[in-house]
Amino acid sequence: MTAVKTQIFCNRGTSMSPTLQPGDFMIVSPCGPQRPRRGDVVLFRSSEREGIVVHRVIAVEPRGFITRGDNNRRADKPAFTPDTIIGLVVGVQRAGRTIPVIGGPAGFRRAIVLRYRRYGLAVVVRVLHKPLRWIAVHRIYRDLLVRWTRTVCIARPEGSEVQMLLGRRVIGTLRAGESAWRMRPWFGVFGAGRGRSE
Repeated sequence: MTAVKTQIFCNRGTSMSPTLQPGDFMIVSPCGPQRPRRGDVVLFRSSEREGIVVHRVIAVEPRGFITRGDNNRRADKPAFTPDTIIGLVVGVQRAGRTIPVIGGPAGFRRAIVLRYRRYGLAVVVRVLHKPLRWIAVHRIYRDLLVRWTRTVCIARPEGSEVQMLLGRRVIGTLRAGESAWRMRPWFGVFGAGRGRSE
């Protein structure tokens, strides 16, 4: 029995977000005789971009494979051929954990769900931006934010980080050396309030 040799590559782009984050170490397994399926995340050499690209296969055609990043609107052109494939991304190492990357039909369905959820959220935020901004200007939301949230301080190697929590969910962070909060969508439109400290 021959051992499958895997390789590790570092992801530096955002085109596959949220499946792959910048700084993730991708675990890449060779395809062997098996051809990639629609939904697989592949690492391949691109003549168009003169480098290595990691994207998801969205169509398998006689002339090659059509790919697109989970965070991109348009498919890549031209199609790439099997001889340019380095391997399949089967997992990522992130924050000391190994997370499997879903491929095949299940991966394709997941990519579609993520796409519609992201675009749907963008439309809702665009529609509600003005009324929410009015609420923010009149400080109605900030009063509620103070009442319902709490802040915790966490020691990091690069310095302390303050997190704002709504229940158990982190809705904002203030990193060491920064003066502005980084708020999650929906909460960022209001700016940062001050929660109860712990």
